[in-house]
Amino acid sequence: QRHLEFTLWNNHRIPLLRKSLKDVHSEGVLDSSSKAMVIGGYEIALFYFRAGYTPTDYPSQMEWDSRLLIERSKAIKCPSAALHLVGAKKIQQVLAYPGVLERFVPEASLCEKMREVFTGLYPLGDDSESA
Repeated sequence: QRHLEFTLWNNHRIPLLRKSLKDVHSEGVLDSSSKAMVIGGYEIALFYFRAGYTPTDYPSQMEWDSRLLIERSKAIKCPSAALHLVGAKKIQQVLAYPGVLERFVPEASLCEKMREVFTGLYPLGDDSESA
């Protein structure tokens, strides 16, 4: 990723900023009318998440508030909050429960096709229904 950072700067003069959710909370400013997120004088075009994939990445309300601020901005998010969630193993496990997928995909034939590519996901704890 350092190679990408240097290429962006050397070839296009595009700076890459590395910020934690805590940094976004303390430094980020969201323009309410344009939805532009500004950090350190730069309008942010893309947020690429290298963290935020586990609950431990959100130890306090501050990290959740930062993620919400990012989601409200017009910047591209990679991944989006929706894709971040569906990549979580627990979400995948719950979608495999009978009737859950059907809440989001009303066509039974499409649900069947989707279930053909599901793999077994099993809880590590005693309670298979807990999220």
